[in-house]
Amino acid sequence: MGSTTQEQIYPPEMAETIEHFRKIPQCANILDQPHGEVVNPVGSRVLTNALFNETLSLNNGILKSLFIIKRLQVNGAAAHEGHLFLDLGKGITGQKGVAHGGFLSAVMDQVTGALLGNVGIDGGKGMWTVALNVAYRNPVFVPSVVIVTAKVGKIEGRKIWVHGEIEDLDRNICTTAEVIFVVKRQHTI
Repeated sequence: MGSTTQEQIYPPEMAETIEHFRKIPQCANILDQPHGEVVNPVGSRVLTNALFNETLSLNNGILKSLFIIKRLQVNGAAAHEGHLFLDLGKGITGQKGVAHGGFLSAVMDQVTGALLGNVGIDGGKGMWTVALNVAYRNPVFVPSVVIVTAKVGKIEGRKIWVHGEIEDLDRNICTTAEVIFVVKRQHTI
């Protein structure tokens, strides 16, 4: 199978975003790997909430974003992963020139949940975040581009464990998270 971006023709705005990130070697490396699917943040399940689609995309917050999912199996078990590229502006700072920790934890919740929703592990029912354990290891300086990675850990019944990390372009792990989701119950009327 070819690279993520060689298999499809994208709308102009999305193609421009892909090319923006393709100019960054670390992002290009992920885009060129097989088995990836580019998910358009606008109009997809990736960034469907107002916090990410509207608030953080304004005022020099998230300048550009692109989400790539990989539907993988290891020894017959789901081993899906997702990579969110974020071009961050100064609008998400806490201290001058440093991304706010609350923003980084929201990113972790968003990318891990978006991965599960996009690969369909929730069966279309949706999920609740029941635990989000975040560790801040290095500051995320802004403006900058970061790569946020999410990987499915284990699945037990309705509970799903996902690991996430935010890495800067110098390959420093800035933030890690262990997230537990519970798939919503089917409601009948």
